[in-house]
Amino acid sequence: KWEVQQWGLSRAKDYKDCKEVDLRKREEVEKKLEEFRPDVVVHTAGERRPDVLENKPDLTEELNEKPTTYLAEYCAQKNIKLLYLSTDYVFDGKSPEPYEENAETSPLSTYGISKVRCEQITLKACETFAILRVPLLFGEVEDPYESAVTTLWPAVKDASK
Repeated sequence: KWEVQQWGLSRAKDYKDCKEVDLRKREEVEKKLEEFRPDVVVHTAGERRPDVLENKPDLTEELNEKPTTYLAEYCAQKNIKLLYLSTDYVFDGKSPEPYEENAETSPLSTYGISKVRCEQITLKACETFAILRVPLLFGEVEDPYESAVTTLWPAVKDASK
């Protein structure tokens, strides 16, 4: 039987069993992990909206890279498996074939560059890890205009009437 904890910060209040944890604070991350003592950490946190990071690239380190560093280093020290959720934004999309796991990255956006850095942090710190590069933006949509992908929804919805 698995015991699962869900952590969040800005949306923690939206989910009944979500514990509020600020992954930008190393001490808080380490304290919470020490209390929970997981066998596996699934890391899906960070700024997931490419448009936000294009307009505020200084947020990439604070919201994506530092939390990944703190989680990856702790997992490595305690021999905890880390599953890091990345994206296909690490590629430029020019390949006519599906990308292999060892394909060279070539991101076109600040978001993609940040995700590559987070992958590198994970690779460098951990021995037992997996990186999933999924072709979607993970997370609940608060406003359809928050990313280039979701801006299409209102037009599709209106066209279906």
